Amino acid sequence: MLLLTASMLTIMLSHAPTANCQWTQTFWPWDVNCFGSIGSELFAGSNEPFGPKRSLIVSTDTGATWIAAHTPSMGVVNALISQATFIYAGSDSGLFRSSDSGRTWAQILSYPLLENITALAKSDSILFAGDLRSTDNGVHWIQSGAAPYMVSLCWKSPYLFAGTEGRGIYRSSDSGLTWTAMNTGVTLQPYPNASVFYSIAIIGDNLFTVDAVGPCYRSTNNGESWTPTTATASAGWGNSHLITSGNFLFAARNGGGGGPFLSTDLGSSWQDVGSPPRTNSIYVFGGYLFTGTNATGVFRRPLTDFGVMGVEPAAQPITAIELYPNPTNGIVTVRGVRANTVRVLIANVLGATVMELAKPYTSDFTLDLSHLTRGMYLARFATASSVETRLIVRE
Repeated sequence: MLLLTASMLTIMLSHAPTANCQWTQTFWPWDVNCFGSIGSELFAGSNEPFGPKRSLIVSTDTGATWIAAHTPSMGVVNALISQATFIYAGSDSGLFRSSDSGRTWAQILSYPLLENITALAKSDSILFAGDLRSTDNGVHWIQSGAAPYMVSLCWKSPYLFAGTEGRGIYRSSDSGLTWTAMNTGVTLQPYPNASVFYSIAIIGDNLFTVDAVGPCYRSTNNGESWTPTTATASAGWGNSHLITSGNFLFAARNGGGGGPFLSTDLGSSWQDVGSPPRTNSIYVFGGYLFTGTNATGVFRRPLTDFGVMGVEPAAQPITAIELYPNPTNGIVTVRGVRANTVRVLIANVLGATVMELAKPYTSDFTLDLSHLTRGMYLARFATASSVETRLIVRE
């Protein structure tokens, strides 16, 4: 019989999953500010709900369950993005990078060069973090011209767009070196309740952005002019974020009640799709729409509920690694490990490594977990460019 300690239950899920209409709550009760993914692993950024070095939670089963990622002390994580084999986390302490699918992290930017990162974006060859850019995966950085009070970034080749606080939308045609205000058609509200554009999204030739105190806007000419959309948008969107799936546009709405919202007509009309209000963040991954909320954690719902068809599933492990018996009393047989695997790690639910096996020289071998206490563990099989994860239950 599997025995879980109270602390393990608190980390895995502080509350049993609940459903809200067709929504399922899969993590509770923390603020969730952002999402990001690399391969088959989904990350959510928060405000250190488990104390220092616990700003990220990670799921390896498309968001059904979550554990704390083992990280340096990051503070509040506000933005996540992946590029090539790296995933980056922007926080109020700087910028952090992982090269092994989130198993380990290192800080690569810090105050005073850059702090409180809310804006990350990427082109095919450039990573953008606020007013800095890197062409070598974050090893070296170049200070570029800054759009004033920048809070969001979006790459739509050949342009980089920035949403700002109080200054509207800016566009760069030279990868962030210089910027031009692009506010034709935008009504900017003055301080103290100034317009803020927390997110920019793309569907085909259409650009979308939302004003925290005004409407949703659409541009069909790369930001040369903007048109306000109608319906719910006119009530003001608060700290809102946009995500697209095909021709479907979703908006998280942290303000004004309700949300998230769905538009199937390029922003002309919106419908409340029933998640708990005050959604901080929104993300599409593995056939699901995810929302991160204030105080009530993570919810997910199948995209097919909204009529989104042909959704690509989350990236699946590229090998058929098998572990048996599982659950196990101690000895586990492992089969199907790739020949270029360089390391096998066993981690607890906090993400801390409790066991490590040097390069396995065969595709089939055994692991002796008899010295580990009862509970859930993650087996991570690392190559030079990827990490695959399997859940093991030690009885």
